[in-house]
Amino acid sequence: MSYNHISFGGYFIKTRDNTKNAFYSQYAPYYASRFVPNDKFRSDYLDQTDLAAFFQDTIHPMSTLDITPGVSVDQFQLNYTPFSEQDFPEASKKYPHSYDEARLPAASRSFSAVEPSINVSWRPMHHLALFAGYSVAYQTPTFGGGGGPFQKLPASSLSLEKGQNYQAGFKIHVAHDGVLHHFLFDANWFFTRFSDQYIPITEPDGSVINADGTSDYEGVNIYAVDNPLYWLHTFANLSFQKAYYSNYTVKGKNFQGLPVENVPSSTFNIGAYTEYYLSGILLEPRIWVQYTGPQTMYDSITKTPSPTAKLPAYTLLNLSVHSRIPLHMPYFRNIGVDVDVLNLLGRHYNSYEEISDGKTFGPDTKGDLVGFPGAPRTVYVSLTANF
Repeated sequence: MSYNHISFGGYFIKTRDNTKNAFYSQYAPYYASRFVPNDKFRSDYLDQTDLAAFFQDTIHPMSTLDITPGVSVDQFQLNYTPFSEQDFPEASKKYPHSYDEARLPAASRSFSAVEPSINVSWRPMHHLALFAGYSVAYQTPTFGGGGGPFQKLPASSLSLEKGQNYQAGFKIHVAHDGVLHHFLFDANWFFTRFSDQYIPITEPDGSVINADGTSDYEGVNIYAVDNPLYWLHTFANLSFQKAYYSNYTVKGKNFQGLPVENVPSSTFNIGAYTEYYLSGILLEPRIWVQYTGPQTMYDSITKTPSPTAKLPAYTLLNLSVHSRIPLHMPYFRNIGVDVDVLNLLGRHYNSYEEISDGKTFGPDTKGDLVGFPGAPRTVYVSLTANF
C-alpha cells in the first residue's frame, strides 16, 4: 500500500458522577440543615464506561491530493444507582416521595454507535490548499441535575445525542513576499447540527424542566499569522456564527427558529509578540485584544431563549511576559517564569445575563436582567522547571 497511510487505535474511559445536593432553610420555622434538608435533595451515582476503536486510511491517489476516510465504533455503558436513602437517611424517611429527586430505581442502559468521517485536501498550487470534510460524533445525554436522565426520565426513554459537522475552506502559505514572511491564511465555512439533544432547564428552586431539540451552528472562521519584521510575530482570528434551534420543545410546545443562548455572534482576536534575549534570559512579551460579540439571553419567564434580548459585546486587553532562565545545574535545563495579566484595563462587563422570572430575588424582579460580572483584572504567575 505505497499510496496509503493507515492508522488505527482505541480508548477506554471510565467515569463516576455523583449528584449529591440539598436545598434547605436553617431559619424558623424549618431549622433544617444540609444533612436533613426541608426541600429538594438528591444523591445518586452514574457509572459510565466508554469503549471505542477507530480506523483511518489516508489515500494519496496523486501527490497533491489526500483523501482520508475513517470510522469509529463506540460502546457506551451507563449504570445508575440511587443513594439518597444512604446520604440523607432522616430526610428520606420524613419526605420519602415529595422531596427526593432521585426517585427511580437502579437501572442500566447501553448504547452503540458508528461514527464515519471523511476529509479531502487538494493542493492545486504551491501556496494554496483546498479542503473539505464531514464527520459524525455521538455522546450520552447530560446527567447531574435533579429530575433528569435516570432520576425522572426512565432509562428506556434515553437516546444518544448526535453531532454532524461539515466544513470547507482553503489555506494560503507564503514563505517570503514583501512584508509577508511565513504568512499563513486560513478561511473555512462550517455547519454543525446537534440532534436528539436533551436540554435541561434548571429552575432557581432546583427543579428541572426537561426540554429536547435540535440546534444548528453555521459560520465562518478566518485565521492569519505573519512575521512582518524578523523580530515581530503577529496573529489574528475572526469568527462569525449563527446558532439557532431548528427544533426546541418545552412542555409539548415547539419554539422552532429561536436563537441558541450564550453563543457569541462574532469573536475577534488580534495580537503580537516578540522574543529576545536579555542577559541570557529568553523573554517573550505578548499583547492581544479579545472581542466577544453579542449573545442571546435566556428568558426565565418563557423558559426559552429570548428572540430579541442580547448580552452586550465587550472587549478586553491582555498582556503577558513569558521567560526561560537557563540553569547550569545537573538535571535542570531551565526554569520558566510566566506572568499573564488578563483584562489589563480592568473593564467592567457582564459575562452572562438572563431575564429573571422573579423566583430567585423576589416577584418585584420579574422581567429584570440578572447578570454575572466578568472577571476583573486578573494576574497569573506560574513557575515551571524543565529537566
